[in-house]
Amino acid sequence: MRSIEHKDHDGSREELAQLAEMLGESFSYYGSLQNWSLNRIWDWRLGGNAVAYRDDPAFFQRNLHIWRSNGKPVAFVISERGKEFSLQVHPDHRDLEEEMLRWAERTWGKERKPLITTAYGTDMRRQRVLLEHGFERGDSAGFIRKYDLSLPIEPVKLKEGFRLMSMAEFGTPEKYVEAVRGAFGRPVLNMDWFRSKVSAPGYSDEWNIVVVSPDGRIASFCDARIDWKRGYAEVDPIGTHPDFQRQGFARACILECFHRMSGRGIRYSFIGSAAEPAPSNRLYDSLAPVEKHEEHLWVKRS
Repeated sequence: MRSIEHKDHDGSREELAQLAEMLGESFSYYGSLQNWSLNRIWDWRLGGNAVAYRDDPAFFQRNLHIWRSNGKPVAFVISERGKEFSLQVHPDHRDLEEEMLRWAERTWGKERKPLITTAYGTDMRRQRVLLEHGFERGDSAGFIRKYDLSLPIEPVKLKEGFRLMSMAEFGTPEKYVEAVRGAFGRPVLNMDWFRSKVSAPGYSDEWNIVVVSPDGRIASFCDARIDWKRGYAEVDPIGTHPDFQRQGFARACILECFHRMSGRGIRYSFIGSAAEPAPSNRLYDSLAPVEKHEEHLWVKRS
């Protein structure tokens, strides 16, 4: 008999590791990222939020609520920045979605209006539940693309004088942080952010690939987080410093990463992107994804 209980996140890395395993099981079932990737749950706790909410550690308990079946995590409601929420559900427990949505509306979202969540266009069950609870489909929230690394991968082309290497080979995190902050224009992406980010399970300097300019600056970067158990990866973040944009460096970086992962037996890679008209969509589409799924905002205004 199934025994269901739910409560707020206890704040521990051990509990996050359990959620990451649940997400991995979800990938094994779907063969795609219908839920978050393993990387995203760790980035929620150890990425930019770790710096932004350093003085409010209870943020993480308030914004993650977990359902367990016979003690094992099977679903959770999570808010990345305290403004919207997402339902993450093990495929064997999708019957919990209505209960989770009621909790999100009545507890987490009691003082929040409008309520905003997301759903993939291919997830008809989730969309039906949202419609029944008074949500309306809104604008695009972005895309997730799947790449099959067993297929031929385009050769890497790089301008003369530039080099491709991993951060394990490059070894100067301050220059990496300078490139990331320049690419995204976010002051919170500093050395404190980097030290927290790299403490996540699954991070490896070996898989943080960079393009280095002739004068030793990082021009472009892409960081792959690999689930070795299931043979897939997510590449994020990807970016190019403004001084080096529109010269093919991000493309070279991603292709090099794809080649290296393919050589180590990784079958699939995923890349997420913002909604149109984000310029990165042209690049990611040109890399020949085998699947592309669009996610939409769903909004309840009262």
